[in-house]
Amino acid sequence: MAVYFDYKLPGRCADLQTTDVPVQQACWTKDSGSDSLLAIGIDDSLQLFSQEGELLENAEIRPTGGDRAGMSVGKLPAGSKGTTQTHVTYVDWSPGPQKICCAGWRDGHVVFVSANDGGAHILHVGQEPHQGSITCVKFSPQGNVCAVADENGILSLYSIEGTRVHYLHTFRKTGAITNIAFRGKRNSFFFGGAQGVLWHADERNSCTELYKVGSPLVFLEFCAPANKIVLITHGAVLATLEVDNQGKVKNENKLKLSCGKSAAWEREECLRSKGF
Repeated sequence: MAVYFDYKLPGRCADLQTTDVPVQQACWTKDSGSDSLLAIGIDDSLQLFSQEGELLENAEIRPTGGDRAGMSVGKLPAGSKGTTQTHVTYVDWSPGPQKICCAGWRDGHVVFVSANDGGAHILHVGQEPHQGSITCVKFSPQGNVCAVADENGILSLYSIEGTRVHYLHTFRKTGAITNIAFRGKRNSFFFGGAQGVLWHADERNSCTELYKVGSPLVFLEFCAPANKIVLITHGAVLATLEVDNQGKVKNENKLKLSCGKSAAWEREECLRSKGF
């Protein structure tokens, strides 16, 4: 039997009842063996909550005005809406019990936050290569590598050792990078985006073009048991790519998805046009 709980979140989230403050991102922790935490990007701030809806200590984090390398921690004055210069665009949690969250902002800010013992602690603030909106954040299955990408085709890699986060290096491509998928338990990964090109890279600064899909990517995952990449393009093409031990494509299968309007949608539109 499933039990449903409804909690009203405090702090800035409570303003949603009376203002137009939007929630841009929401992401739960991935470790099912411990209490879950919720990360929310609301306006210009990242906020972390317990599964009972309680705001963690020092868990309202936002960029400081005029300083791209700075982050402030703490609550805004009552009634304040923060800054309209930027907002959180992507959030992801590391797997496992370490509870490390990485968030990206529209102006290129990137922050790693540890959420343990009922409070939040900033581990690293990095904007080394990013000048545009963060479009994707992805941790490796072991949680020891994190890839961050932006709308300008910049992908940066970070290593995580315990609570230490280190910037590694950057890959620069053309067009927004919107999708990242790590290759099982390895620290190599695949990525792509607006240019319709799939790349294979690793933490040792190796990056090679793997496959041209001919249309922007909207979905990308790696199926470890089958050793296959699964992707969907903006042109409604579903492709499965089997890769060898070196990450090169050795077999491919593509099909066109049927994306027409459903009968239910057409009925609803018809009733709406007749005033129902």
